[in-house]
Amino acid sequence: MSTLLEQRPAQLETRSVSSKKSGVHPFVIIAVAAVLVRLAFMLIVPTAEAPDEVHHFWVIQFIRDHLRLPDAADVETTGIYSVYGAMPVLGYTAQIILSRLAPTEHMLFAARCGSMLLGLVTIWMASLIGKGAFPDRPLLARALPWTIVFQPQFAFLNSYCNNDCAAAAVSATVMYLLLLNQKYGLTMRRCAFIGVLLGLGILCKYNALTLIPVAVLSVVAAAWLHQAAFATCFSCLAIMGTLCGASSLWWFWRSYHVFSGDLLGVNIGYKKFASAVGQPLDYKRPFYELLVSKTWWRFIFFSFWGLFGHMTRWMWRPVYAVYIGFLVVAIAGWVKTRLVKFNVAREHLIQPSIRLLFLTCAAVNLAAVLASQLGGPQGRYFFISEVPLIALFLEGLSRLGPTWGKRVVISFLSFNAIVCIGAWIMLFRLYGLSANLP
Repeated sequence: MSTLLEQRPAQLETRSVSSKKSGVHPFVIIAVAAVLVRLAFMLIVPTAEAPDEVHHFWVIQFIRDHLRLPDAADVETTGIYSVYGAMPVLGYTAQIILSRLAPTEHMLFAARCGSMLLGLVTIWMASLIGKGAFPDRPLLARALPWTIVFQPQFAFLNSYCNNDCAAAAVSATVMYLLLLNQKYGLTMRRCAFIGVLLGLGILCKYNALTLIPVAVLSVVAAAWLHQAAFATCFSCLAIMGTLCGASSLWWFWRSYHVFSGDLLGVNIGYKKFASAVGQPLDYKRPFYELLVSKTWWRFIFFSFWGLFGHMTRWMWRPVYAVYIGFLVVAIAGWVKTRLVKFNVAREHLIQPSIRLLFLTCAAVNLAAVLASQLGGPQGRYFFISEVPLIALFLEGLSRLGPTWGKRVVISFLSFNAIVCIGAWIMLFRLYGLSANLP
């Protein structure tokens, strides 16, 4: 993996002067800050206030104890706790391994450490993507991982057991490899790795399926940008698709046979959950109703930045207004400048193509959320496109100009960090130290 991720020119590996003098890699500082932030949340958030942690942890504990996948009888006889028992389990691998290594009385804390480590993978990929997307803009390259370090909702997500952390980590890695294709052209080896990761991402969480059309379009765009032969493009797509299928299709075959035709394993879990909480079994709203629903967009946006507990623990309301203000400013920055200048050589379209890659990822993610609807409007469903979204957001802020753009980006970074600390203080006053953690 490291060999593939290091297929980039020397300028992406440069370190700051201060880091050279101190001998500390810049990411070490970022990683330490990320661990401290997430550890602080881990120690206070009780399972009852961590969305669906009891259901995720049932899968983790079952595999930890039995060293096998749950079957239909296990899911049916356990009750509501096993609603995720029929769904893909690869997203729990880190949690299962760490909880297996820990004593029984500490296995929840150990499993949560798995979520934290996966969050670090996402932040590491954000650091690499920042260098690749903004090679001549060090402020934005550094701002990208630091934003994710202190993003309140993502820090909260990395503090309890779930499969979103793994899906976000795999997706960020895929996005970085797609970025390398855009910048330097297609390689069979890289596309093979992308194919494997796409399959593994699907087995972490189904919303990773949104990466497949993004990857296909990205390969075609990279082939055009670098004038690759049709055979090269076709071969890259073929190996990517083959390895994606080889690493994931076995799961659907198993689900179909083990869970009586439930190909995705979703129906058995949703019906069990809906029956327990009194929700309709055929819940569905037309997507155009959601698009014009102020409540839907509010919950999506607010819970992307910070809406805790079971979307019941709100931050101070003006905080959300400030986030909206920064979003408006970012959009204004993009409107102020053009993404692509026409009638230019292909090599000058590489950087704009990376922005279009990010935008495509976000747009497909939105379409998938609108089409699914099973979990309602939750911002964590957009953590599949977390890094592209934040990159577009930060660049929009910076496009206000060389002076004001820098000031606004720094102001946002400071605001985001303060909000994260404030959110932790708010939750600490509500919860105190969690009684079920060491």
